[in-house]
Order: sequence, then structure tokens, then C-alpha cells
Amino acid sequence: MNVIANKNAGQENDIYQNVMENYDENEPDLSQEECWAVISAFFEYRGIVRQQLASYDHFVDYDVHDIVEANHEVILQHVEDRNDLEAQIVNNNLVLWNMFMEFMMFYFSKWNFVSMSNIKERRIRITFSNPAVSVATHTEADGSVNRIWPHEARLRNLTYSCPVYVDVSCGTAVVPWNEATSSTFHELCDANETIPVMIRSKHCNLYEKTDYEITSLQECPYDQGGYFIINGSEKVLIAQERLADNCLFVFKTPTPSIHTHTAEIKSTNEKGDVRTVQLLLMERSGEIGITGHFIHARIPFVKKEIPIKILFFALGVTNEQDIMSRICLGVRNHELEEAVKTCFEEAFAVQSRTVALDYIGRRASPSGVGQERRIEHAKLLMQKEFLPHVGTEPGSLKRKSYYLGYMVHRLLLCAVGSRQLDDRDHLGKKRLDTAGTLLRNLFSNVYKKMVREMTEHVKKVLANKREFNITMAIKPQTVTNGLRYSMGTGNWGDQKKSMQAKSGVSQVLNRYSYSSTLSHLRRCNAPIDRDGKVTKPRQLHNTHWGFICPAETPEGQACGLMKNFSLMSYISVGESSKLLIDHINETGTLQAFSQTDDILQDICTKTKVLLNGNWIGVTRSPDDIVISLKEAKKAFCEDISIVNDVNDKELRVYCDPGRVCRPVFTVQDSTLVITHDHVRKLDLTRSERLEDDHSDYLNWDQDLVEARNKWTYAFLDMPPPPMKKRGLFERMRTTPAFTDRWTHCEIHPSMILGICASLIPFPDHNQPLVTTKVMEFLKFREMPAGQNAIVAILCYGGYNQEDSIIMNQSGIDRGLFRSFTFRNYQDSEKRMGVLAIETIEKPDPQYTIGLKHGSYHKLGEDGVIVPGIAVSGGDILIGKVTPLPPDVAMLGQRSDTQVNRDISTMLRYAEIGYVDKVLIGSNQENAKFVKVRIRSTRIPEIGDKFASRHGQKGTIGMTYRQEDMPFTREGIIPDVIINPHAIPSRMTIGHLIECLMGKLSVLTGNEGDATPFTDVTVEDLSKNLREQVAQVFIGPTYYQRLKHMVHDKVHSRARGPVNILTRQPAEGRNREGGLRFGEMERDCMISHGTALFLKERLFDVSDPFYIHICDICGLPAIAKPSKGIYECKICKNSVMVSKVQVPYACKMLFQELMSMNISPRLMLC
Repeated sequence: MNVIANKNAGQENDIYQNVMENYDENEPDLSQEECWAVISAFFEYRGIVRQQLASYDHFVDYDVHDIVEANHEVILQHVEDRNDLEAQIVNNNLVLWNMFMEFMMFYFSKWNFVSMSNIKERRIRITFSNPAVSVATHTEADGSVNRIWPHEARLRNLTYSCPVYVDVSCGTAVVPWNEATSSTFHELCDANETIPVMIRSKHCNLYEKTDYEITSLQECPYDQGGYFIINGSEKVLIAQERLADNCLFVFKTPTPSIHTHTAEIKSTNEKGDVRTVQLLLMERSGEIGITGHFIHARIPFVKKEIPIKILFFALGVTNEQDIMSRICLGVRNHELEEAVKTCFEEAFAVQSRTVALDYIGRRASPSGVGQERRIEHAKLLMQKEFLPHVGTEPGSLKRKSYYLGYMVHRLLLCAVGSRQLDDRDHLGKKRLDTAGTLLRNLFSNVYKKMVREMTEHVKKVLANKREFNITMAIKPQTVTNGLRYSMGTGNWGDQKKSMQAKSGVSQVLNRYSYSSTLSHLRRCNAPIDRDGKVTKPRQLHNTHWGFICPAETPEGQACGLMKNFSLMSYISVGESSKLLIDHINETGTLQAFSQTDDILQDICTKTKVLLNGNWIGVTRSPDDIVISLKEAKKAFCEDISIVNDVNDKELRVYCDPGRVCRPVFTVQDSTLVITHDHVRKLDLTRSERLEDDHSDYLNWDQDLVEARNKWTYAFLDMPPPPMKKRGLFERMRTTPAFTDRWTHCEIHPSMILGICASLIPFPDHNQPLVTTKVMEFLKFREMPAGQNAIVAILCYGGYNQEDSIIMNQSGIDRGLFRSFTFRNYQDSEKRMGVLAIETIEKPDPQYTIGLKHGSYHKLGEDGVIVPGIAVSGGDILIGKVTPLPPDVAMLGQRSDTQVNRDISTMLRYAEIGYVDKVLIGSNQENAKFVKVRIRSTRIPEIGDKFASRHGQKGTIGMTYRQEDMPFTREGIIPDVIINPHAIPSRMTIGHLIECLMGKLSVLTGNEGDATPFTDVTVEDLSKNLREQVAQVFIGPTYYQRLKHMVHDKVHSRARGPVNILTRQPAEGRNREGGLRFGEMERDCMISHGTALFLKERLFDVSDPFYIHICDICGLPAIAKPSKGIYECKICKNSVMVSKVQVPYACKMLFQELMSMNISPRLMLC
């Protein structure tokens, strides 16, 4: 909230007294319904997942074009002569080219080795232009291009993508090297790569379709989009949290270190190149015996630290007084001035810019380079690589000197205790890379990789003196495969550098429920090591208010690192900084940097103006610039953030992407700008009842609310006025007392919560704060995730101890909590060229070997199971065979007629269900493709897990028929009985109040409102229930069935498959594996003394095996019992050989040891 002015204590008391005298308690204010009308308009305007869609649209509309334009030209220069000199190619570097040609001219003219007229230069220029992105299409195997829909992409396991067309032009010229020439460049081909399309974005075929059209396309009209379809799988990109670029951080250096404080900035130019600059403060005795503060700098591409005085001299500031004025910035601080003087004394030997540049060049250039080259290299380094966000043009060094002084100023103020250290967990100093930003970085990398590969290809062709084909040189699949790999695996970066890539950026979209899907689309991740013990980044920061949900975060290693956005928060996509600079300059109050004017004169009376971290000038009228920027915010720059920091005399403006924003009501002249009439017009506009009178239309954010970023909040330590006990929205009323403190007002306090936390009723009575009013916007009524069950809270029979629950078996038989689960099985015919090497058909035992132990009788004639038929574990769903080569004997089991091997798809072990749907089609390679969906009915049983919306989770401990259940005098029989001991320790009072309101709603026929911060109290509910003469602790409570079901976890076996290597039972439920009898189980059996049982478990029913051992040496002997041959090759013994029984794994261990020249011997008694 913006700071306007400070009032002294006497003035504050007068204001408060006048407010209380003039305050009318009955004055009308915005009601809850009117506030919710504004909230509803917000969701209709922006949607739930707008931060995903807006970011992707910006990437397609702007970023793709910018990336192509930034790498639009490749120039290759090839030198050749008639005497077949070795080709020399210089790519995009005119300096090296000129040096090479000068050398050639000098060398050849001096030694007359070859005539200059024989030297030819071949210039090749390749340009990329006019990038255009189409709608989502798919290219079939026969070359035809068709429009594709998301449902088709899911069914056929395709990638929902669109082509990007780029015009490629190429021109060549061959002339003597010293003759000017011009050549005609003509369009040669189109580069066509594909990028994934986000569902419901502008380039999606569902964009702006009506609900009826979306339903006819077999899509859900409630699907918000915001995800991708990669190879048939739905993928969502998780926003990645990072520190803001061009933001200066000053912090204490962790011990042990010789530095006490560090000032760090990640300077990023418009191309996205990041250069980190650090200022290091140390307190030590110098080499010349000077004691005090020393400041050294670490700059890019320089191996050693540079004293700060030398850095100023290299930037052209060679007067120590000018350096002092740039650092002090008008602040009279003795400690600060002494520290600067100490830095001057440390580098007293450097007294000119040339010496300073040579000092830097020696530490940045390779050994053996001359002084002139070192100085030129240092100049180029200071211009291009040092603080590139300030500028990279030749006249930017002066501005960089001012910014360097600002960095030293901030560092010294923190060191002497005049300023607090920067908080790196502050949300305003974070940026979130959403889908568009992530795709922009990835697309830039793979596009540059494609250009590099093209360049290398052309170089090789020219070196071999062959004509090149630009169509063959350009490989668009580099871009397509690079994007598809990262989005398919989640490893964000180059496939060859997978160890350096971020993992988990792309995730499979959660489809357990509609609310879980929306929650997954509004998630952000802090890429911090999960095993680290640092707790600071995990904690809830006070700047998270209104932007990050305080309740929704996973438990375990990712706690506090994986966060969810609040309901009304969104991410900025960024605005053009050039437009804002021009707009600020139009005010006439900005004193910008120039080569002559000294902006440091009377700097104490001026305010520094910073745009995206770049100091662009000073002003004496910051309020005028603020007013102008607010007008620009309403006109064309909606997502800019303005911070008028009075204490630091800084006006900070931000328009970069990745800032978390949220709307709030604006306040002017002691009152809210929004009125009852505005809400009425807003409601009419939403209902489209003002088609003729367009002047009464009102957008949700038209002057009434303002997008706020966490940077824009500052507070005054002014106590609130004494107020009577009133309702929440009366307390939010804007009165004159608030005018001098705040400029904005919250829309509704429950908007601090996220998706899942907003579904819990009466949350203000629990530990988390959540609401249920949001169900209307989350479509929870249309797509619910549970049922209203009659729940009793009492002990009954003892089967609901320790979070267990008792459920009514009769209700289960009538369909209570009955659900369906679906699982897809798929297979396709693989091809080698145009020949099919696999065939989907019903395997014939006469011609097929390797048939599975399952039922093939349910397959149709085409080899695919019939829809609607009941299936169980082991049934074959898709029959498929592959031809066997004639020389494969299959361990002697193959007959002469068996020419195929069975590779059919079988239903999972221990799964039952019905064939719901069967799809037969072709995939991307035009091969036959089959997908079978199995439907399984899940009826609640003992062990299944359920939970209320308050976190009261438990498993079914027992089911009783209704005649065995308790009942009320009205004959009401509960569906669920939970234990009362589950309530007090967890403090889920909202669970009890939901039961009370549910009971009252059923008796009165009304729908209860469980929104937090309302006037509903437990006393009111209890009073009404007493009037209804109703039991208190039995009533309707919303319960949800969880994914943890006994049917998916129960496992046992008698006999089954064994591991080929160890001959022990296989591992895993899906492989019909055995149950592991581990070390702890073994120890229990030993402690009980049950030796024979232990032998049976670990040996008899596992891997018993007979071997023959030599009685003399104890090593395994050769044995052929059928022929009576027993022999030990070691001791030549053929008589004393014993047959013993050992585990097969033990026998294999002995053989492995013997292969390493270790002799394990069994000494027989």
C-alpha cells in the first residue's frame, strides 16, 4: 500500500476524534454479494488459469518473432585461390576477417608466393525472416496436413502442435577479395518446425468455441486449458521461482570467508544474457600496512578480483572526488567516507585510465598478448559485459559508473548498519518463469542449435569444395525434437546436458478430480535442493499475503518449496520498457543521464528513478511521474508496478514479466471508487442486458480495481483508530482516518487462499483459513468430488478406533461412494521402413510360439478384444505376433510350423473389469494402432480410505448392515460413524460446525453458507437446532473417497514366477511377485526361537538347490548322478563327494567369488 504522508501524534488524535464523531454506523457499504459480483467478474474476465494462457500467447505472438530476428543472419566468408590454398572460413567476425586479410596481403606481397589476383573470396549470407505460427495441425505419414483436435491427439498418442514457418533466403558471390560486390539474395525455402500448442490458447482449435461446439468435439466445457498434449499425455509446465534480474542484493557472506558483506546483481540485457557482478567487502590489513574496509569486484571473464578504484578508473572516472560523490550520493557519513578513502589508498599506484585498463586486461586476456590488445580487450569488456542492463553502446560507461557508485553506496550502508540487509525471500524480489518464459528460453536454445548445425554443415561442404543445398543444411527437427524431449521428460534443457537441466518442470496433469486439476495448473516450484536443511525458503513469508496460498503445500521434502497461487493472483507477461521511458520523459520532470549534466548536484533533494533495476535518471517531482504512470497503467500498461520509496528517495518502476500480481479496490478522497451503481452496471454487463446502451458497459477493472504487485506495498507505523465492534465489511469501510494510510482496499479476505483450500467449509474455525463461496467459480457443484453422507460422531463397537470409520453396508449396496476407475492399454504395429515387422492378429497356436498363460478366447477375429465383455487378470486384450528368423531355435521348443512369436498385451494381474471402449486407428507413422479402455467398478470395502474436507481421513474398519447400526428416534441411520477422539487433538472444529449446519439445512430446506468471516456462529446454529429438537452430533457431512483402495494394494501368492538369475520369487505385485521376508522379519523369528519356521520361509519356499561338495577340499565337485560320475578336479577325489542342499543364491555367490580367485569352502561334518 502506498505511503502518502506522515502525521504527528497530535494530528492523528484529532483525526480519530473527528472520525468517531462523524461516523454513521448505518451508512450503506458494499455488501458481500456486491463484492462477490466483482470477484465473479474477475474470474469471467481472466479465468482460473490465465497466467498459463497469457504467458503462452505472449511467447507465440512476440517471443518467437524476437528470437528469429535476433538470429536472423549468418554470414560465411570463404577464401580460395587457383593454387588450391587451404580454405579459411570466418563466421560473423569482421575484426578477425580483416586481420586475416591484412596478414594474407602482407605475406603474399612480401614473398611473392602467389599473385593477389588469384585469391578469391566467396561470400555466403543466409537470412531467416517473417516467422509465422499456424493453428494446430498434424502431418500424416502420407504427407497430408489436417487440422487436429485435442481429443484426437489424446486417442492417437499424438503431440498437439502447430507449425512455425520461417522464410529462408540465401545469396552467394565469388569475387577477388579486394573488390566490392553486390549479389542478389533470393528466397530459397521455408523452414518448418513445430511447437506444442497449449489447450485453449489463441492457436488452439478450441479457441473462442462455444460450449455446445466444445461438447460436440468431445471436450469438457469446464476444462480451463493451460496444458499441453505430448505423445497423447497431458503435460503441465510448473512455474519456476527465481531471484529477479537486475535487482541488487546486499547480504552477509557466510563464514568461513575473508569477506564480511557481498553486493550482487544478475545483470540481464534485452537478449537474455546474464552477467553476474559482485562487490566484496573485507576488513583486513592491506599489503602496504593499511587497515580498514576494502572493496573488490568480481566481473565477468576476469579471473581475479579488481579493486573498486581501478574499476572506476576503467570506466573513465579518474578524479577521486568524482568517485567519492558517486559513492556517497549526498549522504554525510564519516564511516562511509573513511571506507572509500581506504579503497583509494589500496590502489594508489593506479593514476590513469590506461593503467587501469591494462590492469584489468592482464587478468582477462591470455598470456603473451601485447599491451594495446589488452587495453582494447578491457575496453570491450567494460562496454559489453560489465552491467549490460545499463547499456552496451559506446556512451554507456558514464551511466555504469553512476550505477557502480550506487552499488558501493548500498553495500557500505549495510556494512555500517545504516540500512537493513536485503531479504532474498521477499516475494517482490522473486520472478516466476511461467510456461511462456520457459518455452522462450528453450526455443531460443534449440533454435540457436539449429543455426549452429546449419553453419557447421555449410563449412564442411565449402571445405570439401562441394555445392551445398540449404534445404539439406537446415534441420527443423532439431527444434521439434528439442521441445518435445523437454516437455515429455520434464528435463528442461539440452538433452546432451541432462545433468545440468532442471528436472520436474513438465509434469503429467493431475486428473483425480476437477479441483486437483485446477490446483495443478496454479502451482509454482522453488528449484532448491530438497535434501537441504535450510528452513528459511520453506517458511511462509509475510509478503506472501494475497499472492500465495498459506495452506496448500505438500508434506515431506517439498514442503514450503512447492506452492500454490491464491485465487485472484496472476503473473505479469511484461510490457515494453521503451514505451515507459518515453512516457516518463514526456512529463518533463526527469533529469536523465547525459555526458555534460551532473545529476549528483543537490542529489539529497532529488529522487532516483529506476526502471526494471536500471537507474535512468533523477527527478525533483516524483509525484508527477507517479500520476503520469498511473494514467499510463489505465491506458496501455496494465501490469506495471510503481514504488515510491520515500525513505530511500527512490521511484522504482517495474514492467518485466514474472511478477505476481493481484487486484484490489482503489481508494480516492476517503471513499472507495467502486459504488453500488458500478456493481449494478457490472452485473448488467455480465448478463448482456445492455446491448443497446453501450455507454453503460463496465469492465471489471475499469478504474475500480488495480493490479498490485508485492513491490508496491509499504506501510506506516501508525496505530489504527479505536472502533466499535462491527462486521468485517463495515470495518473495511473507507473513512477519513484511512486516507492518510492506505490507497487500496481488499476485495475479500478469503481471496488469500488457493484452489483446494477454498473448498473447505467453515475454515475460520479450523487451523487453515478457507472458504466455500468459491465453489461457484471452481465449478465444484457441477463437478463434485464426494457425497453428502449422514455422519455420526460416537464410539460404536470399537471398530472405529485410530481414525477408522464404520460404514453402513446397506448404503454401500444402494450405491454409496461407488465409483469407476479406467485404465488404458495400447499397442501398435511397429514398422521397419515400409515393411511391418509386427502384426496385430489373433495368435494361432499352430504357427505361434511363446503363448502367454492367459485366455485368448475373448479376442475377436481382428486380434482385439470385444467391447462390453468382462475381463479378469490374465486375459489377452490385444493379440500381436512378430515373425521369427529361421535360425532362431527358441531353446529347442520351436516346431517347424511355428513361424511367429507371441507379444500380445495382457490385462494386469489381479485386475477385473469390463472393456469400456476400443479404438482402432493409425498413429503418426501410419501404422495400425489399438487402444483398449478397461472400466472397473469400485465398491467400498474394509480398508478403503475416505476423508472429510477438513482433513479427517480414515479407513473403513468395519461395515454393518443397517439393522445393526444405531438410529435416532426419527429413524435416521448414519452412513458413516467416526470416532469423537479424532476431533479435539486436530482442532477441526469446522467439521463439527459443518455437521450442525448440514443438519439445520436439511431440516429447514435451505442451503447453508459456510463462507468464512460471516455472522454465522455456533450459538446461532445451536439455537436453531434446539428449536428443531434435533440431535447435535449426527447430520450430513461432505465426505470424499480417496485414491487409496484395498483392491489396488492387496497382495498374496502361493506359487508364481521366479527370477531367472537368482531363482527366487519375483518382486512386485504386478509381476505376481512374492512378499519379501526381510532382515527385520528374520530378526523377529530369531528372537522367538522359531528356527524351523525361519528355515521354511528363507529356504524351503524360496530357492532350495542341491549341489555336490568334495569332502576333502570343500569346493563344488562335478557330478553326473545318472552315470554315477563324481569327481573333484582340485584334489582328484572321485569317492568322497557329498550331496548338500543350499539356497541357489548362495551357490551363485560361491561361483561369483570363485571367478575372482576367492575359494569359499564348505567344511562338512
